[in-house]
Amino acid sequence: MRNKIYLSIILGLFSLKVHAQSKFSGGLAATLYASQVDGDLASGYSKFGGSIQVITNLELSKHTLQMRMGLSERGSRRNLTKAGTGTPMHLRFRTIDLSAGVLKDIKDQFELGLSVIVARRLSALDTEGYINNLERDSRKNYVLGGISVGYVLNEHTILRATGDYSITSIFNNSAPTIRYRTGSYFNVLGLGIDYSF
Repeated sequence: MRNKIYLSIILGLFSLKVHAQSKFSGGLAATLYASQVDGDLASGYSKFGGSIQVITNLELSKHTLQMRMGLSERGSRRNLTKAGTGTPMHLRFRTIDLSAGVLKDIKDQFELGLSVIVARRLSALDTEGYINNLERDSRKNYVLGGISVGYVLNEHTILRATGDYSITSIFNNSAPTIRYRTGSYFNVLGLGIDYSF
C-alpha cells in the first residue's frame, strides 16, 4: 500500500499540466546535518552528517515544484560524560533519498519549502558496538517530512536551512497505536547551499 502511495505522488508530480510560464531547471545541493534519534535515550544534535543531491525544479506561476535525489547520512551519537557515566554510542545510517516538495516565495529574498522524503537504507552502523544487530533490526525504508527556509543569494544560489523529522520509525520492533507513537525517529537540522544551472 505504501509503495502505491509513493508511486502516486511521483506520477502526480510528473502529470501536472505545464503552463507557458513554467520553467525547468536543474542543479546540485550540499547540506551539512546535525541529527539525533528521538527515542534512543541520547539527547542533543550530536551526530554530524550530510547530504549531496541532484535537484530538478519546475517553476510555475506562484510556486516551484522540486524533486531531489541523493545520498545522506543521519544518526545519533552519545559520548561519555565527564563523570564517566553512560555508554558511548555512534549510529550512522546511510541512505539514498528521493524527495518531492513545493517551494513558495515569501517576503523579499526568502522562500518556504515543504517536502516528503523517501529514504532507502544503504547501511546502518554502530561504531561503538552499542546495538549489536543494528542493520538487522532497523527498517530498510524510511519516510520523513521536511520544512526549509531558503535565502536567495543570486539567480543561481540559495542558502537553505532545513528541518526533517521521521514520519515512520527507524526500527522494526515499533508498533504505533492510535493513542501514542512508539519507536525511534530521525530528528535532523541542516544548513546547505543549492546551486541551479
